[in-house]
Amino acid sequence: MKTKKNQRIFIFGPAGAGKSTLSKILTKKTNIPTYHLDCLYWLPGWKRTEDPIWYDKLHKILTQPSWIIEGMLQDFELRAQSAYTIYVLDFPLWLCLWRATKRTLQHKRRVRECRPKGCSDKFSWLLFKAIFKYYLRRKTYFEYFAKHQKDKKIKIFKSPRELDDFLRKLHK
Repeated sequence: MKTKKNQRIFIFGPAGAGKSTLSKILTKKTNIPTYHLDCLYWLPGWKRTEDPIWYDKLHKILTQPSWIIEGMLQDFELRAQSAYTIYVLDFPLWLCLWRATKRTLQHKRRVRECRPKGCSDKFSWLLFKAIFKYYLRRKTYFEYFAKHQKDKKIKIFKSPRELDDFLRKLHK
């Protein structure tokens, strides 16, 4: 993948799928900036940003000519409409639950690079609720992708192996 002007890449999927990892790889290959939406939305102590402030931040990013955005299921349509390319990490539920649990235990009480300041990983039922919410709403997301696949490049990865194969081809 070569750096091009006007690339807007939206990485979508549940927590634990690997969105942050994929965004880092793509940024390294393309020099397109990544925006971790969790970092923009959450305030220290996992407090929510007020809606007007959040939408102002999001709008400023979405109007830029190039970006990679990952994170959060809410406001899905806003990001999808502005993106030219959408990568969907649609991995099995058990895998995302396992990865989220493993990540939480590995990074317990530490703030990861792609986390908001003052928001360490901790065991929370809200994280697992968010993962289940993705799978409950999955049909809605895929209906959107089917409806918009003519005007966007949409790639759905069903397994980590499929994603790895895609990334290997990018390195060539």
